Amino acid sequence: MLQGPEINQYDVEPVNAPARQQSQPLYAKREKIHPKRAEGNFRQLKWIIMAVTLGIYYVTPWLRWDRGPFAPDQAVLVDLAHRRFYFFFIEIWPQEFIFVAGLLVMAGVGLFLVTSVVGRAWCGYTCPQTVWTDLFLVVERFFEGDRNARIKLDKAPWSFDKIRKRVMKHAVWIVIAVATGGAWIFYFADAPTLLQNFLEGDAPFIAYSTVAILTATTYVFGGLMREQVCIYMCPWPRIQAAMLDEESLVVTYNDWRGEPRSHGAKKAKAAGLAVGDCVDCNACVAVCPMGIDIREGQQMACITCALCIDACDGVMDRLGRERGLIAYATLKDYDANMALATNPVSGAIEPERVRDADGRFISAVKHFDWHVFLRPRTLIYTGLWLAIGIGMLVMLNARERLEPQRPTGSQPGLCPTQRRLDPQRLHRQAAQHDSRAAGVRLEARRAARRGDVLRRVESARRAQLRRHRRSRSPQDPEALRRPAERRGRGRHDGLPLRPQRHEQFRKRHLRGRVRSAGENQMSLKTSAPREFTGRHMARVMVAFFGTIISVNLTMAYFASSTWSGLVVPNSYVASQTFDADTAKREQELSRGWSAETTYEGGRFRLRLTDAEGLPVEAKVTATIGHPVNANFDRTLILGPTGEGGYAGDTELPAGRWEARLTVEKLGLDPWHRAVRFSVR
Repeated sequence: MLQGPEINQYDVEPVNAPARQQSQPLYAKREKIHPKRAEGNFRQLKWIIMAVTLGIYYVTPWLRWDRGPFAPDQAVLVDLAHRRFYFFFIEIWPQEFIFVAGLLVMAGVGLFLVTSVVGRAWCGYTCPQTVWTDLFLVVERFFEGDRNARIKLDKAPWSFDKIRKRVMKHAVWIVIAVATGGAWIFYFADAPTLLQNFLEGDAPFIAYSTVAILTATTYVFGGLMREQVCIYMCPWPRIQAAMLDEESLVVTYNDWRGEPRSHGAKKAKAAGLAVGDCVDCNACVAVCPMGIDIREGQQMACITCALCIDACDGVMDRLGRERGLIAYATLKDYDANMALATNPVSGAIEPERVRDADGRFISAVKHFDWHVFLRPRTLIYTGLWLAIGIGMLVMLNARERLEPQRPTGSQPGLCPTQRRLDPQRLHRQAAQHDSRAAGVRLEARRAARRGDVLRRVESARRAQLRRHRRSRSPQDPEALRRPAERRGRGRHDGLPLRPQRHEQFRKRHLRGRVRSAGENQMSLKTSAPREFTGRHMARVMVAFFGTIISVNLTMAYFASSTWSGLVVPNSYVASQTFDADTAKREQELSRGWSAETTYEGGRFRLRLTDAEGLPVEAKVTATIGHPVNANFDRTLILGPTGEGGYAGDTELPAGRWEARLTVEKLGLDPWHRAVRFSVR
């Protein structure tokens, strides 16, 4: 069916259609979605991001980086065997895991920042599930064609051509899945060597098992489950609302200019009916990879890929109308524009209220403003993200590097002239190490100090022996005897020559010198650089997870104190009466009653009519509340004003409100209706 000469009417039913939502269980069997290929700016942006992210993932393990001899030359390497992480010129040791933790914290804060600014942009553009699903869709379109061709192929009976296309498609999917798993293991070992061993069958078992698991998950998630991963497995859609506020940009259907929808705008205008810009072509549904209708409002399944924006902009271009019927918009701007387009008396949307005589938008209409990026929430997230990043860079640049040096022509720790171990020389060499060798340097200093004391004691003893020998006459036969012949004797002129007493003498002098050097030892201990130990890591982890738990508890408190999200007190009990409740709602709808609400000057008015337009006289109760804050709920018993009119007084601040009406008429079951209205 054509709307005009160019606009196609797509025969597609969204998965979130109201009729299907009423009977849909908590978990539904997957219905295959055939998204149509979109064309536009956002689709081009997704192509670029997909090419860049896949290129980084597959190519990075093969990049080389020269780190000198005895070091791996792979640019990015997680060397678990030697407990090292290499990232180009950065080398991370196990005790420096704080850098990895910092990167994770930066990733989390960055995700909060992006979500608070542009909604689920991570899900729509850079999430691995989205990237690989787009890649699998490219392969599917290549072999089976675009949307209509794939639908036709699914309904066709099995034939050689159908089998050939399906086999080739799944074969390429499996090749992509194997390449995905293979690229992952190359980050943990030298890529060329591991590839050769993998093909020859000499790789470790863990390599083959990892490739097998990642191959299966990539094939199943990207080819068979797709949107079910986002709806049922990913937790982010369920917590994204905590990251959004009234000034976050989200993909929005601007019903203030699109409603009422019409296939034949010329006939409707000729009949004097209000007509919006939406021609109900369903192009936005046809291109959606999740199969939803964005015109039903924000929903959990929307990944904010913005392909519906491209599809709608293309339709608006062909119709000669302004782009932006579906666009990135804030809830604040949407509410303001909705208030402009809503008739304050009837509550109906009248698109002509936002246009001038020439058909252009009036100046009061809110459009995109880049100032939404500069608000306290985003500035706090940005400042926190930058502070963590700058702090990590400072720590990374301030750390010393372990580079033990060997003197030319001699061995480490040996005196080049006397060819003996020199503790002082060993201490000087150890002092050139960085903080990761603090233990080695401290032991070297202690050994040097002990060796210095021992050398002084031995030097004093030898000097005493020399003075004693010079004082004896040469004729004394005892002085002419060799020292070796005098060993073992009890005493010789008061000199302690026995080995046992000699050792005791050395220990006494050593203890005395160590006690006298207490101040030096104290300065040695205090001057030693501090290490990042397990206790420090435990404190970091406690602080990190403590912060997360505190934020979660705070958010849970605010959520439960405003609106907990509870629709029914007991879901099991509600499920037992689901069929009866559905039948009751259908019976209420069959009456054909209509309710028109207005709010002006602190007074809420309701006009209730039956299917024939006659006034309905009954007892009316209205529970008025904010859609996301239960603290604003208030219940009014509306008094009759005649001719089916009812009214009640209450003060409401500006914004969107919802009135849940309960009409009790004698002889009939209660009639319920929820009506939303705006307060300017």
